[in-house]
Amino acid sequence: MEDGRVTRDGLAWDLVNGILAQARPNGGISCVQMPCYIKGIPERRWDVLTEFSIAEFAIDASQDLLAAVEFVEDENQ
Repeated sequence: MEDGRVTRDGLAWDLVNGILAQARPNGGISCVQMPCYIKGIPERRWDVLTEFSIAEFAIDASQDLLAAVEFVEDENQ
């Protein structure tokens, strides 16, 4: 989520348990907890930083687990 928006340039994203997560262009993942005023859930934003660009990722909130696959450019192209 660059500038608070979900980008459309092919970056991986996922919505898990009310948390929208999207890979960042230069590595890492931006997260937003969707607010719910009825349940008293506030909006929260945070970043998970990595030293590599992420091609795909998966989140399992029940295990507090993030699995990420590094994006590697094909040098033969």
